[in-house]
Amino acid sequence: FNADVVACERFCEIRGENVRVCGYPNFKFVEKPTLVSDDLAERALELNKKNFVYAPWSKFIYRNFLLEKKLRFLNMMGEDALLTWCLVCSAERYVRIPNVTYLYRIHDQSQFNRKDDVLKVINKWMNALTQGFKYLDDFLNKIKFFQTHLDAKYLVLDALVKEFTAYFIPIYAQVPAYQLDITIRQELESAKNKTGLMAFLFSRMNVLSVNLIQREQMIQQLQQTKS
Repeated sequence: FNADVVACERFCEIRGENVRVCGYPNFKFVEKPTLVSDDLAERALELNKKNFVYAPWSKFIYRNFLLEKKLRFLNMMGEDALLTWCLVCSAERYVRIPNVTYLYRIHDQSQFNRKDDVLKVINKWMNALTQGFKYLDDFLNKIKFFQTHLDAKYLVLDALVKEFTAYFIPIYAQVPAYQLDITIRQELESAKNKTGLMAFLFSRMNVLSVNLIQREQMIQQLQQTKS
C-alpha cells in the first residue's frame, strides 16, 4: 500500500500466565488490510465516532512522514489519542490491518494502574484539554482542507473534547462543587492561548442547551399524545 501509517487493530494481552488476543470493545474491526478513504471529511466523521484505534503502539509509522509533519508527543495525558487524530488527519495513505503484532503485558505497578488523588486527575486532564486542544487546532489550521472545511475541523476538535472530558464524569460526584470550580479556574487561568478552547466550549454548551430544550419539547408532545 506504500502507506504512511499502518494501524494494527488487535493485540495480545498478557496478565501473568493468562494470554489472549483481544481488541477494543464495540469496535468494528477490519478482516483484511484496508486502505482508509482519503476523503478527510469522511475521516473526520469516523474520528468523531471513535472508529479509529488511538493507541500509538498499535501503529507502524513511516519515519519520513513523521519528520515532514513535525509530529511529536506532548508531555500530557491523552497524548496517544492526540497523535492518532493528527495521523488520521494528515496521512495520505492510512491502512488498517487485522494482524496481531503487539504484546501488551499488564502488571500492578505500571503507570496506568496507579491511582492518583481525584483533584490531581482533574488537573492532569484539564491540562491535557487546554494543551491538546491548542496543539490539534494549530495542526489542523496548517492543512488546507481544514482551513476551508470548518465543519470537518469542528468534528475532529469535538472528538478530542468528548474523549478528554469523559474522564471528568466519574469524578464530579466525588468532589465538592466549589473545589471543582477552584481547580478548573486555576488550570484555565494558567493556560496560554486558550481562546479557541473557550470559544468551542461556549458554542458546545449552547448547542447542548438547545438539544435539551428540543428533547423536553418532544417529551411533552409525547405525553400529551399519550394522555
